[in-house]
Amino acid sequence: MPALKEFDLEGKTALVTGAGRGIGRGIVIALADAGVNMVINSLSEESTQALTLEASQRGKKAVGLAGDALDPHQIDSVVNETIKTLKTVDIVISTLGDSIQGSISADNKDRTPEQYTNEIWHSVIDINLNSAFYLARSIGPHLLEKQTGKMIFISSFGGARGTAGNSAYNAAKAGLNNFTKSLALEWAPNIQVNCIAPGFFPDTWPQTLDDYLDDPILNTHTPLNRAGHPREIGLLAVMLASKAGNYITGQTISVDGGLNLGG
Repeated sequence: MPALKEFDLEGKTALVTGAGRGIGRGIVIALADAGVNMVINSLSEESTQALTLEASQRGKKAVGLAGDALDPHQIDSVVNETIKTLKTVDIVISTLGDSIQGSISADNKDRTPEQYTNEIWHSVIDINLNSAFYLARSIGPHLLEKQTGKMIFISSFGGARGTAGNSAYNAAKAGLNNFTKSLALEWAPNIQVNCIAPGFFPDTWPQTLDDYLDDPILNTHTPLNRAGHPREIGLLAVMLASKAGNYITGQTISVDGGLNLGG
């Protein structure tokens, strides 16, 4: 048991969707180290099973369920199988997110991204916002029936500020921040819903983790002069999922080295 019992998650159960790499992996490993039994979901069977093995080696039950979190029917299946496997779910975390750059107008010659097509725009919104709705709608009846639980979404610093060429992503993450507020009110008082907004964190860049963390271009954009480590998101997720986070709901918490300060 941790020195502070309010942070104890030993024996709790979790569903983590959109995991498999980057921030999702950091959250899964932190939860495993905190004693959580969990179901891990990602699109790829290979990445799902690799992360499941890594979590299991930390001494807790971890089950992998590959599936498309953008398909409401598949996410329903993942949720149902999770409840069947774990008997109950205490913590639900959606880590899915991705950005595709694009311009609003093809006549904007000063911007490098190609103009957004309808398909790309809707795809970015689907990945970063609609997936959260699908998961919340699916797991909601279970959490409301037991009248306890923690739901955590992963947003971005882009949800609170504009960046050229990322309007679809930023709009989706801003929507996610406000979806979090609304859902927190709907599910109060016994279920806490929060959002974490990372800054620069490694995902699928063609660099090693150490190279990414030391990237001079990224470091010049953050007051703390470095990129973030995925485990740092995982540690905050552990706090929010524990009793220590019981009085926090509807919040979007920045973990970005001060990037949101705009200095």
